[in-house]
Amino acid sequence: MVADRFSILHYRLQQPKNILQILLLGCLLGLMGCQSSTPIPDMARQDASILANYLDLTAFPTSKAVLWQQYTMGTNTSNVPGPTDYYIVAILEFDQSTEPLLTSLGLAVERTGVYLAPSFIREWFPSEIINAFESDTDGNLVLQTTAYQALPILKSPFSYGYIFAVGNYLYIYGMTT
Repeated sequence: MVADRFSILHYRLQQPKNILQILLLGCLLGLMGCQSSTPIPDMARQDASILANYLDLTAFPTSKAVLWQQYTMGTNTSNVPGPTDYYIVAILEFDQSTEPLLTSLGLAVERTGVYLAPSFIREWFPSEIINAFESDTDGNLVLQTTAYQALPILKSPFSYGYIFAVGNYLYIYGMTT
């Protein structure tokens, strides 16, 4: 009887579709234990045409480079911010200094001393942007230049935003609520 079962199993393993199913099952079981603990890198987008859906790029001369990313603020279980709230961070690079460009837009001063958590700095930020912040005694980052209101250049549905200039860069933050 054992020999009969063995011959039946042997016969079934000879079948091409059974072998394929067994191999597939083995691969799936093997992959189940292969989870990477390495976080996915925070990559900047470079497509200005999509960024133009979020802000008025015509307010600026043509930029040399565009780096930006959209981030979700809430979760499926949070109320405010909710799962549909998001913010963008965009960095535009130009051939010339951006401070005169920014002041020519006539934007109202948002404030000096924008405070950020250190985790807000992204690996794709140029060093000039990173160096525009200094740590305070509580470990927060404080912007060392003036930030201006960005709502005139942000498109709907953004309800808050600021912009600042450092060297040849403009940093733009916009958030929905």
